[in-house]
Amino acid sequence: QGQGQGQGQAGAEEAGAEEASPDSSDSFGERAALLASLAADALSGAARTAEVDFAAYRALRRSGRLPTLAEEAADLAPALAPALAPVRRAIGAAVGGGEDGGR
Repeated sequence: QGQGQGQGQAGAEEAGAEEASPDSSDSFGERAALLASLAADALSGAARTAEVDFAAYRALRRSGRLPTLAEEAADLAPALAPALAPVRRAIGAAVGGGEDGGR
């Protein structure tokens, strides 16, 4: 009798799982749709940004005011100097130039 009862319980659990499947598949479908929507929004935003950036690049290029890589790097140097100071000191100390990088 215990065995028959176990089979009945297993059958009820399987039926319950089958009933839960439509809900879980609906939930999965909703999550997938939301994810697809978010991805599409992100890609659209990225495409708009790239389009604006490219238009600005073309305008600078046409006007002859397109900065060189060296000019761009020179503009970044003051902002990067504090972050790079520990690296410079470490390299200087490693090669025997002292903390100031051998200066």
